[in-house]
Amino acid sequence: MNTVLLDRQQHKSNILLTTTRKSLGKAQHKFHNGKEGTSNKPQIFHAEKRDRTTTVISTTARLTKGMKVFAPHQEHVWSSARVNDIEKDGKITIRFHDQTVKSLAANTWLPLAGDYDYLECDDLGQISLLSKAAVLDCVRSRYSHQVFYVRAGNTLLAVNPFETIPLLYGNQAVNDYLQRAQELSPHVFSVADKTYNHLCRQVDDSNQSIIISGESGAGKTCSARYIMKYLTSIGTHNASNITPADHIEMKILDSNPILEAFGNAQTKKNDNSSRFGKFIQIQYSDNFQIAGAFLETYLLEKTRVISHAAGERTFHIFYQMLCGVGPEEQLEWKLPTSNHQAYKYVGDYWLTPETDCETWQATREAMTDVGLSTHDQNDIFKVLSAVLHLGNVSFHHSSDVDAVVVNMNSLDSASGIDYAASLLGVEAGQLPTVLTVRTITASHRRRHSVFHKPCDAGECTTRRDCLAKMLYNRIFQWLVEFINVNICASDVFNRKFIGLLDVYGFESFENNSLEQLCINYANEKLQQHFVENYIKMQEEEYLAEGFHWQPLDYEDNHNSVQLLEGTPGIFSLLNEECSLMRESEAPAVADRILAQLSSSLLSRPDAGAAMSHRSSRPSGSSHMPAFTVLHYAGSVIYEVENLVEKNKDKIPEELVGLLQGSQNTFIRSLFTCVQDENCNHDSKKRQNQTVLSKFKSSLMSLMSVLNRSKPHYIRCVKPNCASRARFFDSRYVMSQLEACGILQTVQIAKAGFPDRLTYVEFSNRYGCLLKRNTPGHTKSRQSIGSGSSRSSANRIMPCTVSHEASAPQHGQCALEEQGFAQEVTMMVVQKVFGQCSGGLSNVIQCGKRKIFLKDGLVSDDGLRPHIERNTYNDSN
Repeated sequence: MNTVLLDRQQHKSNILLTTTRKSLGKAQHKFHNGKEGTSNKPQIFHAEKRDRTTTVISTTARLTKGMKVFAPHQEHVWSSARVNDIEKDGKITIRFHDQTVKSLAANTWLPLAGDYDYLECDDLGQISLLSKAAVLDCVRSRYSHQVFYVRAGNTLLAVNPFETIPLLYGNQAVNDYLQRAQELSPHVFSVADKTYNHLCRQVDDSNQSIIISGESGAGKTCSARYIMKYLTSIGTHNASNITPADHIEMKILDSNPILEAFGNAQTKKNDNSSRFGKFIQIQYSDNFQIAGAFLETYLLEKTRVISHAAGERTFHIFYQMLCGVGPEEQLEWKLPTSNHQAYKYVGDYWLTPETDCETWQATREAMTDVGLSTHDQNDIFKVLSAVLHLGNVSFHHSSDVDAVVVNMNSLDSASGIDYAASLLGVEAGQLPTVLTVRTITASHRRRHSVFHKPCDAGECTTRRDCLAKMLYNRIFQWLVEFINVNICASDVFNRKFIGLLDVYGFESFENNSLEQLCINYANEKLQQHFVENYIKMQEEEYLAEGFHWQPLDYEDNHNSVQLLEGTPGIFSLLNEECSLMRESEAPAVADRILAQLSSSLLSRPDAGAAMSHRSSRPSGSSHMPAFTVLHYAGSVIYEVENLVEKNKDKIPEELVGLLQGSQNTFIRSLFTCVQDENCNHDSKKRQNQTVLSKFKSSLMSLMSVLNRSKPHYIRCVKPNCASRARFFDSRYVMSQLEACGILQTVQIAKAGFPDRLTYVEFSNRYGCLLKRNTPGHTKSRQSIGSGSSRSSANRIMPCTVSHEASAPQHGQCALEEQGFAQEVTMMVVQKVFGQCSGGLSNVIQCGKRKIFLKDGLVSDDGLRPHIERNTYNDSN
């Protein structure tokens, strides 16, 4: 199991991971080569044209003997080397560090490499000789020294270590970042700290969101867990004499082990894979203390209840329950044996019993802490026990009644149906009947006729599995609803919040179906959100403000998204198939999708299209009805067999009616809520909704919330596909970096100006820094950052300036007010940054309405007048 994801009690523990951090007084290494003329004139220039950093330098004409370059490498993709010789015909001989010599053709493109200490390179933007080879080399070098975080513009790149390293996320680390986050190395804590401070400063007067993305197994769930730990620690940092169980922060944290137990499972790529999407809004009071939280979940993979691939597991909670159940509970929950092999839904794949027993205790403690009584917990586990027994029910054809019936000749099947009926509170004869007989209602004019039709063995199995999925899905929803009731603030709509999004990562298995189609669609939407809200939006703003900006080349996945959700699109065609009054044939559905959607991103699996090395082609895929979609992260083959039926997700009314008539109060309450998706028989419109349409609708709602908040990004990277510690697969990592556009992110961050304020905002905040005899100056008011516990050394604290003395009189146009604010802004900039080495245009740009500054000039506590020369200037 991925040990980095093992300990579900780490939010209550002091034994956690450690990181390499910068010493506070340590001098920054100079990363930049070359020489550039400088100017110390205290002037600022509007829309000055700036040279862009060359990202790849090539050709033998620019290479000389002894020059350090990055050369193609079979294992490392790119590896640093020295130019050993350049022959007359242009052929290049290079020598790698291991003294291996390689000959390259003339005019081979070789990115230049600098002599960098990558351990000091906390931001990829500090690499002056920027290229994808340099980015890969930096990430690889830091990983080899067990430094797993690095900034890439506004994004934190997080590489999963797949091992436990003491103190990395412990209480001491939390305290360190609470006190001086800006002075320490990149970390998920620093992202959480920045997000919280933006909320307190009310930057753009908007809520904040942290969006965590990456492949399955890249560490998203773990990152989300530690971010919640940090955010809840802020509220309790100075608190005393409190009972943790009574504190809202602890209840929020306790939701984690519950949701992981009921919503996570082991897959081939990840031992703790989230099989649902989660967006939690941490709500804050007016004084920015945590007031509550609200959970929203998306598309639980309920098919995992009834089946999973070889070498995988169903949801963790089943194994935890069988491993940790006591004798009394075993009797009450009607589990005659705790042997997992006795239950067909569970299967025979097993991790160490110690792991499941430990997490069982953590789950039970968390359930108690969030307010679930012993009686509530018993009701929940009785339903889970019923699900396990349903998996043992089998069917056979009876000659006595000439129909398919429950196989009572099998001890497992006979006891399974009896136990399940008893646990669900229904009569012993009712459950077999609804599983084997289908009720058909026919209407003609004002007459209604009811028919009972025996089901064949396949249909009986389908109805049994449907009941099991419905029960588990409803239990999961009920838990989320219960947690929300106990942690949500009363006036939720009036609260500022920090949103934390943790969704399933991009997936490509041997067999990909509707679940993977939805999961990868969600990842496409998040990638589109990143492109539109960071790269596109920044470039558009620079151009609108009058910058001379040369647009970057980047991968825009708009066409991929349209292929899935457009009209026509894969989703719409699959939904149309569901509305047809006939059975769908998989080959015909695949042919229709391929024929009606003309796209270079769509092909047949046997068409020989370029496949990502991470894609898995199922055996015999050239003969199965399927289609291949080229996603931003790689190609995936989707099997069409059962795709339409899964999309329909029809639930027989007899099953819901059976449970609504249960003698068990808890069971009955689960299915009386008409808002539940399983009760869609009460609404004809809801009944016609497909899985794809419901998932698309919920995802659109999520994107709307994200678009109204300020995003902060964490890109989780999986160092190898085997989930091995201390093994860096360069080719595998490079494919992830290229897919998510990290190089373009660094380019725009390096060339761009991430901090921006309108002239009015800037002058109001920093105008008090001017001397008394300077126009526009008045006595400073209290700093908006005065309540911060962080050090204010070497910073100019912000304040508010009054325009009473020299501002345009009330009633004059807003344009004049902006002109005055712009004059104040110019004077403040000249005073604070006038001696900046390299000229002000390297660090500050003025647009038509806003001032733009390089990252680090505007801190959470004020202005930083001392610019680290090596960060923004390409001189030695």
